Amino acid sequence: NNQTIYLHLFATANETCCSTYDMHSVHELTTYKQLPRGKKGRSLLDEAAEEAEYDDRPVIHWKPSLDVRIPMLPPQFPRGGIPDPISRLLTFDNSGDYLPPLHKDEFWLLHKLLVPVNDTVEALNLTCSFEIDGTIKWQLKSSMEQSWRQQAKLGMGSDGENDMLREMLLETQPWVLVVTFIVSILHTVFEFLAFR
Repeated sequence: NNQTIYLHLFATANETCCSTYDMHSVHELTTYKQLPRGKKGRSLLDEAAEEAEYDDRPVIHWKPSLDVRIPMLPPQFPRGGIPDPISRLLTFDNSGDYLPPLHKDEFWLLHKLLVPVNDTVEALNLTCSFEIDGTIKWQLKSSMEQSWRQQAKLGMGSDGENDMLREMLLETQPWVLVVTFIVSILHTVFEFLAFR
């Protein structure tokens, strides 16, 4: 059944839910994506062999994890003094005040973990987590997600390339990434000086 499933998140300071709430956001728990093509080859020796038909229609996929983050923002900004990178990520009400952000973090959600939903699926797991993120971490992840969405719209980025970067960041020790970055910068500087 191809239906989109939504989750409504409410955050409130008191214990009565949903009558009065401080934060509310709506998030999709499913996404449409094409199934990966099978790596089937065609025999050059057998002319009668036909390559199997591929159905390129998008199929609904379940997102197996839900990571909710509340960014740690300063208690207040002077009116009109919110930095532009932060103001683009906030929602404002009619009076111009910003609403506290509830961020569904899909930065670490790998596309290979998405579960195709079809008639054979009886149950779907959903792992939930809730954390507070720092402002800089929230900005970095949000801007990278936004650039990946832009690349996908323009046809330049693929899910596989983004997953490779995510896996590299997940599986590599931070000190190895720092050493690699420093060596790359030094190599660039010395190469520039060598051609001078």
